[in-house]
Amino acid sequence: MTAGNVLTAGVVLTATGELAVGGELTTGGELDAGGVLIVAGMLDVGGVLDADGALDAGGALDADGVLEADGALAAGGMLDAGGVLDAGGAPAAGGVLDADGAPAAGGVLDADGALEADGALAAGSVQATDGVLEADGALDAGGVLDAGGALDAGGVQAADGAPDAGGVLETDGALDEDGALAAGGVLDAGGVLEADVALDEDGVQAAGGVQAAGGVLAAGGVLDAGGEHTVGGVLGDGGALTVGGVLSVDGVLDVGGVLHVGGVQVAGGMPAVGGVLVVGRVLTTGGVLTEGGVLTAGGVLISVGGGEIGPGGVGMVASPIRMVCSGK
Repeated sequence: MTAGNVLTAGVVLTATGELAVGGELTTGGELDAGGVLIVAGMLDVGGVLDADGALDAGGALDADGVLEADGALAAGGMLDAGGVLDAGGAPAAGGVLDADGAPAAGGVLDADGALEADGALAAGSVQATDGVLEADGALDAGGVLDAGGALDAGGVQAADGAPDAGGVLETDGALDEDGALAAGGVLDAGGVLEADVALDEDGVQAAGGVQAAGGVLAAGGVLDAGGEHTVGGVLGDGGALTVGGVLSVDGVLDVGGVLHVGGVQVAGGMPAVGGVLVVGRVLTTGGVLTEGGVLTAGGVLISVGGGEIGPGGVGMVASPIRMVCSGK
């Protein structure tokens, strides 16, 4: 070491403590222009690397793969002067990002960042009319929602939000604008079936083989408004069968082989009025058998097998039998 405790030029340091020209520090302690520090101990003019792989005067890489003078990537697959990628494989105006850093109009994002009408979002950040969203956010007529937000006639809902004739429900056999089935065999605006093969406005079936307005069947072989069968093989107004082998109005059988009014049978083997048998093997009104082998009004038999039972129940003629009946 020389004076000053530094190396000499033939070793490392000069007398002032800097490297020499041949790979050592020059006077002042900076490399020189041959790739080492120059005066002031910094990089070359501008303080940045130069174009041979080091930073150049602008402080940015150049066009051969490094930054340009303004600090942005060059056109060769890197950022251009605007700081965004160019058309050489990076986003630019030709189908990629535009100069503002947003995707351009050619199939991707346009200048405002929304897709275009060819399948990408349009300027309103919604889809366009070709099967995608309109500018107001609703689907269009191409099988999707229209501007009103409801499905259109192409097999979906109409503009009022309710299904229309294009493959879905409508007023002539489907739901109406209120969401209830319309007239024509389906529900009307009140949400119930119509009178023709359907329910009426009260929710019950109408006349003609279905239910009447009161919720019961009509007169044509079905229940009437009172909930009972009508005349003609069905129930009458009182809930009983009518004339013709069925019950009469008051709920009892009539003259044609069934009970008549009052609930008792008529002459000819049937109970009479009052609930007792009549003449001819039946009871009388008083509940006893009549003449001809039946009970008398006093409750005793008149004749049995050729003999008779007299008053008081004593057998007469050829009959020791004594019978006292209670009317049955």
